[in-house]
Amino acid sequence: MGAMTLGSKPTGTAREVAALFLRLGLTAFGGPAAHIAMFRDEVVARRGWVTDAEFLDLLAATNLIPGPNSTEMTIHLGYVRAGWRGLIAGGVAVSPVQHYEGATLLDGRGGPWNSFVFFSDPDGNAWAVQERPGPG
Repeated sequence: MGAMTLGSKPTGTAREVAALFLRLGLTAFGGPAAHIAMFRDEVVARRGWVTDAEFLDLLAATNLIPGPNSTEMTIHLGYVRAGWRGLIAGGVAVSPVQHYEGATLLDGRGGPWNSFVFFSDPDGNAWAVQERPGPG
């Protein structure tokens, strides 16, 4: 199976996108960098959905957009594979699973959309980074 060129007509289904990213969302641990490495292995090396260069282009676009990179990559890859339906399927399949795991592991409270990170910059300003406000 040849890799799809960015900008060409989607050739996959939302169901295959959802199945892949739900499985990866349930089994991937190690944060966004680990998730993205697993995504690359699946969509470039195993499935041939995109080429390595196209994957890197999508990753570059992902890094320009604020928010959770691994979730954004599933959205981008879902769109490339299955159009608008794939975009929605990828985001819905992976996002709540990853956020529930992260929140449960970090603070024990769990629940979707509660992932967050707190840090201070060198000037002493406190920052909270989260996809959607949760208990803090």
